[in-house]
Amino acid sequence: MIVTYKCNSQCDHCRFRSGPHLEGVISTEKAKRWVKELEDSFDLEKLVLYGGEPTLYFEEIFDIANFAYSTGVSISIETNCSWATTLDDAMKFLSKLRNLNPEFLFSFDGFHAKFIPFERVKNAIIAAKKLGMHYFHDVAVMDNIDAENDYDRLTKSLMEELSREGNLGDYALYRIFYTGRASEKLADEFAGEPEVSPHFYKKFLPDFRRLDQKCIKLPWYSNISHENTNVLDIDPYGWVSFGCGIAIGNANDTPIADIVSNYDPRNHPIISVLIKEGPIGLTKIPEAEGYLMKRRYIEKCHLCQDIRNYIRPFYPNVLVPSSMYARANRDRKE
Repeated sequence: MIVTYKCNSQCDHCRFRSGPHLEGVISTEKAKRWVKELEDSFDLEKLVLYGGEPTLYFEEIFDIANFAYSTGVSISIETNCSWATTLDDAMKFLSKLRNLNPEFLFSFDGFHAKFIPFERVKNAIIAAKKLGMHYFHDVAVMDNIDAENDYDRLTKSLMEELSREGNLGDYALYRIFYTGRASEKLADEFAGEPEVSPHFYKKFLPDFRRLDQKCIKLPWYSNISHENTNVLDIDPYGWVSFGCGIAIGNANDTPIADIVSNYDPRNHPIISVLIKEGPIGLTKIPEAEGYLMKRRYIEKCHLCQDIRNYIRPFYPNVLVPSSMYARANRDRKE
């Protein structure tokens, strides 16, 4: 559940393009209704509260988490730890949530470190350990932990610092996806040779990221696929999606249980193309007329973001929210 797109960071790799300039927070009453609908109809197992930075709206996340916990749903909260200004502050913050037995994902890497003092992450970790609360880390890398770029060098040094202090918890390294802000800020820097041949990308990308691959499984959560609704996002505007800016319905207009029950990827105007041909297929649809391929794409997510920016005016209730999209240059010359 995307509590807000507002964030006190503005990370270069953010697929939501979150930042301080974005406003809006999810309605607690609507959020609780959606949780109840999903629990009643599908035995909801876990609620992940994230953003943006969800802790900017503590009262809202506490209210939603408390309700979900009371129905037997486990809670996870993703945060950049900006609230942990001191160890005492971190202890007070986490103590308020302790009885809900949440799992925390404390984000840190070379991207977040430009905005959030690393000392705050360490305060959050120490406080969680003192309180016996479970935490882990999602650590983003631009290439790999030993790569010679500024982001990954900084990430490696932060991990080594935590390890030396005995505070490095369980973590998962993941290579960033070139969607959202990363498609604008980072793709050109790291796109490699100026060619579009899938044979080039096969040299350094896993198969699912190659330009010629279909989009069935989605990599940012386990067990997530365009072909099922095991894992879904819902945002402050009611848009239900798989977390990549392609809505399958709006829970303000249709009960969320009905959206889930009636979802058929073969009937979706965008997802049906992605599972059949991948983002290359989107360049062939009528609405893509006039789209000029870039000379290079780092991976299929980069291409997908770029072509969706271009065709978005034709799908105003599918390619949402608008904050996840850049204005396309429809006069681009390559």
